[in-house]
Amino acid sequence: MITREQVQRYFESRLPGQRLNFNLKNVPARCPFHDDQLASLSIHSETGRWRCHGCGARGQLLDFEKHLGGNPEAVANACGIPLDRIPEAVYSYTDAFGGLLFEKIRFPGKKFLSRRRSGGGWVWNLDGVADKPLYQLRRLVTARFVFVCNGEKAADALNEALDRAGETESCATCTFDGEGKWRGEYAKYFTGKAVSVFPDNDQVGRDHAAEVARSLAGVAHVVKVVELEGLPEKGDVYDYLQTHPLADLLGKVKETPPYRVPVQTARRMFVPAEEFLSRRPAKQTDWIVQGCIQRGGNGMIVAPPGAGKSYIMFDLAISLATQSPFLGIEVPHRLKVAVMSREDHPDLTRWRLQHIWSGKRGVKYADLDHLYLNTREDLPQFYLDDDSYLIPVMENLEEFQPDIVFFDVLKVMHGSEENDNTAMHKVMSQVTNLTTKLKCAACIVHHEGYSGRVGSLKGRARGASAIGGWPEWVMAIGITNPTDPQREWIRKIEMESKAGPAHDPVEFVIWSDVEDGPITLKPVKETVVAKKPEKPVQMPLDSTIQ
Repeated sequence: MITREQVQRYFESRLPGQRLNFNLKNVPARCPFHDDQLASLSIHSETGRWRCHGCGARGQLLDFEKHLGGNPEAVANACGIPLDRIPEAVYSYTDAFGGLLFEKIRFPGKKFLSRRRSGGGWVWNLDGVADKPLYQLRRLVTARFVFVCNGEKAADALNEALDRAGETESCATCTFDGEGKWRGEYAKYFTGKAVSVFPDNDQVGRDHAAEVARSLAGVAHVVKVVELEGLPEKGDVYDYLQTHPLADLLGKVKETPPYRVPVQTARRMFVPAEEFLSRRPAKQTDWIVQGCIQRGGNGMIVAPPGAGKSYIMFDLAISLATQSPFLGIEVPHRLKVAVMSREDHPDLTRWRLQHIWSGKRGVKYADLDHLYLNTREDLPQFYLDDDSYLIPVMENLEEFQPDIVFFDVLKVMHGSEENDNTAMHKVMSQVTNLTTKLKCAACIVHHEGYSGRVGSLKGRARGASAIGGWPEWVMAIGITNPTDPQREWIRKIEMESKAGPAHDPVEFVIWSDVEDGPITLKPVKETVVAKKPEKPVQMPLDSTIQ
């Protein structure tokens, strides 16, 4: 690789008359490729990478010489090193947050080397790097339209064209290892996106494109395999853009029909009913909360403000994580539980968890090693409708493989209009996609509509019908009689499930025998005291959380 001194010698020879300060990391200069009066050119003093913020040109030293119409040997002469040691391109691979993982460097003759950071320098290998992400991953997770190419050179050329056209919601990407190295785990990054796959003009390229399309079908919103006409043998998107404007390529994308997974027509698709029934014997519903939550079922906790939905959620989460009764209802399995608590301050979440856990008496498991939490301390913001948040969260959840994930509360976890049915359908689909990928269930905590209590419990969910139509089970919480002083402190939870007959409604109180003591959610029939507690259960403002 070239040194800072060699970079300096080259650019000083090509930009005579300009004062270039190579003590800076990014050296400003006037661009020779257009009438530049603002020093729009930026040169990275350590690598030689450059970019003009005026005309959009960019690249490495060899690209600069090409723009000047010079000879590549002139670069080697100015740097004082052989031409085959001067990089043609440096491709940076990052994580979903943009953190640099490693670099892939292309030298003349299609020779490649890779390097990773170690301490203050570089190590020229990828030893210990097990997972090689997709190229331009940070840009990919925020994009709506994704173009899959067969190499970094093609992806860079397409991204530059997209940038010049102002296509800020688009991204071109590729795999690190090239054709035939697609991995199924990449599919999660394309959830809900419009994807176009560009095969190279040879059989290997077409096979690779078909593999990518099959992997993304049913995950992405739409997948297209776009054949580009007039390419040379083994030609790709880069070659196409040398002779066609971006508009032509986007036009080809628009006119290409969606990819459809080929149907194996020789396979029998219809079977007799008796054979169908014999394949798997019928069994009773596998309840994780008897009469309400079936294993794998997605659900919702709905309540008006102040009804105690967060208390219910934490009591339910602890019950599932410790296999202890929930409001006196049997919990037959111990599950791994994850909670994303976004509405309340982390201190209030900690207080509730600590006090409800203390109020659980006689639990089968005496620890909380099956319960995981995420609050604003760990991730300041989170949006279900933004892949730049959703995908890293999915990767973290994959580490411990939860059985159920709680989202508290829906209104702060998306940026869409709650009454827009199309927008909320996309949000709820993202939750479904998450549960499908993680093979788990989800529970969304949501507010009750102002005109609630109509029809089924799903009808109580505030906002678009796409929200109320999503859950397979619902817990609805209310205050039994808010106008009766003897009843206004008693809550009632009603349950509904598609899996079978629902459990009877349960009246309960959020109870603490002493101020700032353990909290128990007690069914009223088990409560001896039939009057309102003198000291309501709430987090003291001056409480110190231990």
